[in-house]
Amino acid sequence: MAEESMAPGLVEASAPQNLPRCIALLVCDYANMSDEGKHNVMGVFNQVIVRPPDLMSPRFYVYFSVEGFRTDPLRLCLLTPTGDEVVGGTLTPAPNDALPLIGTVSAHVPFRFEAKGPGLYRLELSCHGQVMASTPIMVEYINEDGDNGE
Repeated sequence: MAEESMAPGLVEASAPQNLPRCIALLVCDYANMSDEGKHNVMGVFNQVIVRPPDLMSPRFYVYFSVEGFRTDPLRLCLLTPTGDEVVGGTLTPAPNDALPLIGTVSAHVPFRFEAKGPGLYRLELSCHGQVMASTPIMVEYINEDGDNGE
């Protein structure tokens, strides 16, 4: 049996079968929803540049799609390279009635964080304490003169 291919950078964790399954987790410059209920995702990336002394990331969006969704609360969090949580929150999205797949929910949420240092961060989407998917985000520091400090 052939394995399903997944989007680059998307890591699916093995979750119990009764939990929803993440089928997309993207970091992008902008996202919105059309009148027909279709998500528009623009500028997908995996690198964030911050400029000291202001260590806040630019505002971006996280888009996710989960199948097998009931009313389970979902948790979205960003972890530093050492595994410390930078920011996180619980979401309980409403199922999207415009989609033909029953039990599928898709959402996009604005996101911003204060960087704790350069390195490879990890954005995780979980349900009931089980990580459903994660995607890497490389955080780089660039000084005003364009130098990355090395």
